[in-house]
Amino acid sequence: MKKALCSLLLLFLFLILSSPLHAEVEETYVRLDADNTGFYTWIGGNSRWGKVKLSHDIIYYPGTNAFQFEIGPYFSLGEGKLDILPMVSLFANDLGSGKIDYFLPELFLYSTLGNWYLEGWNSLYLGLTKEGKELPYFYGRYFALYKVTSWVSLGPQVELTLDMADEAEKTLSSLQLGGALSFPYGKGNTMLLFLGAETKGDTSFACRVSFTHYF
Repeated sequence: MKKALCSLLLLFLFLILSSPLHAEVEETYVRLDADNTGFYTWIGGNSRWGKVKLSHDIIYYPGTNAFQFEIGPYFSLGEGKLDILPMVSLFANDLGSGKIDYFLPELFLYSTLGNWYLEGWNSLYLGLTKEGKELPYFYGRYFALYKVTSWVSLGPQVELTLDMADEAEKTLSSLQLGGALSFPYGKGNTMLLFLGAETKGDTSFACRVSFTHYF
């Protein structure tokens, strides 16, 4: 299994760094996020592999030294009315440990319908280490934004975590309900804010600030 994962990671790196793809990397971006779990940064973009459009990114969590790599084919239907992005991802809780802790099948959905923009994240964390195998879980994030003016959009947002462990006391371990607000923040920049509450256990405040710069 470890050899297969290493081979998969090397294949991912080859697809991104090989010269035919590197010359056609497009829609690159840098994203900075801060939320209840800490601060983390994304670097990503899209590449062409023949007629196939590949989306890829890396995510780094400096507070915990965690690292994630994602890649998958990007399909656009109906001129942006529905974009489908299935991905596979590798996640390490600590780069210094030299271990890959989770393998993630993922599905991202994006849709623009008139003044509405909808986005859905679906990630299944499947453990590869002993600790990870005991703590599999599903993470979902869903929001709908309505363009109120030419520069600001807002709407509801839901985030949830499902504990998939065999002996889990609570299947739904986290449920955050709130609202999202999006607006441009200078040329090529977008700001996305999430404000809500954690409704499982002791109710607590939930917040995320996401800043994205598109090159």
